[in-house]
Amino acid sequence: GTGTFGFIDQYDNIVYHKLTSLLGENAALLHLAFDVAYKTNYKLYLLSSSIVNEKALNMIIKVTFDEQWTTIKNEEIIMIPTPQCKAHRLLPTQFNVFATELTSSKLLTLFSP
Repeated sequence: GTGTFGFIDQYDNIVYHKLTSLLGENAALLHLAFDVAYKTNYKLYLLSSSIVNEKALNMIIKVTFDEQWTTIKNEEIIMIPTPQCKAHRLLPTQFNVFATELTSSKLLTLFSP
C-alpha cells in the first residue's frame, strides 16, 4: 500500500494525506470511518488490510487532525492480532471501535478512550 488517503473538499477537490509513521507509511488502506465525536475530537479510523495483498499488515490507524482537517497531528497504530485475517470494515461507536475479520469470521472490539 501507499499509506495515502483523501477527502473531497467543499469545492469537489480531492485533498490527499500521507501517513508518516513507520507502519502507516506503506499501509494497504481499504476503509475509513469517522469517530462518532469527529466534530469535536477531529479523529478518524483507517483500516489497513491483507484483503488485496496477503503480505499487508492488518491494522487500525487512529488519525487525529487539526481543527481545520488539513494537517495530521497524530497517528496511532493498533495491530489486529489475527494474522492474514483480511480485515474488511470498521464501525466506531461511542465506546468501541469494531473491525470485521473475514477469514476468521471474527469481530474485533477495541475500547476507545
